[in-house]
Amino acid sequence: MSRFEFSKKHQIEIEEDSLRKALIDLELARYYARRGEFTKCKEIISKIRESYKNNYFASLFSALNLTEGILDFVEQGVGAALPKLQRARALSVGARDADELPVLIFAWLANFARIQTDWGRLHEYLISCLTLVQSHFHETLARISIVIADSLQEIEEYDSAAKWYMVARDASLSVGDDATMNAMLHNRISIRVYNFRIAAIDGNLVDFGSRLAKLETESTENYSLYIGDSSMPWTHALISGQLSLLSNSNQAALQLLESPYAKGLSDKWPSVELMRAADVVRCKFELGLISSELVKCEVDRIRKNFSSRIARGDVAIAANSVAIAFGKFDKLEAKHFSEISQSALGEYYVEREIVRHHICDALSFLPKWLMVKI
Repeated sequence: MSRFEFSKKHQIEIEEDSLRKALIDLELARYYARRGEFTKCKEIISKIRESYKNNYFASLFSALNLTEGILDFVEQGVGAALPKLQRARALSVGARDADELPVLIFAWLANFARIQTDWGRLHEYLISCLTLVQSHFHETLARISIVIADSLQEIEEYDSAAKWYMVARDASLSVGDDATMNAMLHNRISIRVYNFRIAAIDGNLVDFGSRLAKLETESTENYSLYIGDSSMPWTHALISGQLSLLSNSNQAALQLLESPYAKGLSDKWPSVELMRAADVVRCKFELGLISSELVKCEVDRIRKNFSSRIARGDVAIAANSVAIAFGKFDKLEAKHFSEISQSALGEYYVEREIVRHHICDALSFLPKWLMVKI
């Protein structure tokens, strides 16, 4: 049992107020969701919904929707989670006793906005959260710090990102939240590998097989195994698979990219699945496992996914892999997908500057007590 779980169970045991007890129980449920212990999370949600079906408290039902939204996010992706988060936000407005809850909701909405590349809303939610966050809001501070760090990491402001990852780490450690620690470690290396992929499109030389990147990837996976986190097991396979691909270790990359964990992401994470499918085609052709005709068939299957709904950086990476595969036998198609990649890459670089501007502006709303941590 983790320190966080032990602490919450103890708080529930000694709490006399039934509403407060239920709210703490939902904190524990959110922790279970983030760790991949879905049955435990659902049991708590069902118990509380049954207990309060005839009693309405805005703060409680806001917390229920937030918890269900986080559960949906881990199980099904952002699209399934967002309606619950929006409902939680609306309910929290009228909750006088909500305390940290409305601010935590803003932190999670900022997280989802970043994933969906909705930079305007990211800016809005960051400001709302940073304006309201207090030093004892550990769960919120950890979550919003990860969002800020991830944003800075993606625009390659690595030193600044490291400072915010440290804030997230300290906030997580203060309450023994190993699930948030795990999310922080995962995000940090996955975004760095993502940046490797972006750099490779333009032929920029990066030591893709560097011991540091591999060590960080392996350390993250080992930590997940150590704490028993099974929330998103496919992420480790995809990170390691991409590192192998960039190191021209196509056999190892294919094995990871086609592992059982890595399949079936199209409905939950369409951007991730597009990149994975394109990388698989590239690996298989490089290894001589499929013919040029099968390459065309596989690309036709995923061609419709190169749409405006997919994040521009993800399209650039996927199209680049397809262009590399076609480059061996069909120069016209290779040129077509190379142009798609370069066009998306140009749009992605523009987005990076938008993110840079929004983050810089949002950080001007930092409270003084948080400034000293950075």
